[in-house]
Amino acid sequence: WNFSHFLLGPIYSVKIGKTLTWDLKAKLGVVNSDKPEIFISYFKNTGSGFIYNGFIYRTKSRADFSYSLGTSFRYAFTKRLALFLTGDYIHTSPNINTEIQVQNSNTPYTISSIDTNYKISSLNLAFGLVYQFKRKGNKFE
Repeated sequence: WNFSHFLLGPIYSVKIGKTLTWDLKAKLGVVNSDKPEIFISYFKNTGSGFIYNGFIYRTKSRADFSYSLGTSFRYAFTKRLALFLTGDYIHTSPNINTEIQVQNSNTPYTISSIDTNYKISSLNLAFGLVYQFKRKGNKFE
């Protein structure tokens, strides 16, 4: 699977002491989902020789609505640098079309086309260092 997303939304920050900030995030946007192509092949003995058969499960990319909810903590240890810990939940439910093709020794042909609704969610956890622009009210100013 491959996902790329573009989300926008507000971040509300709450100061907890002089160096700790808690952020609340709610975002809406679009996620593009790509399901991998699957190829299954085999050879069949017909008595007079082998013939090749294969199945290809092809899907199309699909862009759908998505939302994300998250929270993070920033601990400032200098005027501009802070330790960052975040958690974000993202959800989308794309309706992806899968085309099933048969490939044999003669010609490929499509045997079916199926629309499937996938419910996709992920929890992303991260930590690191951040550079803070125009940070006000901490003990280093």
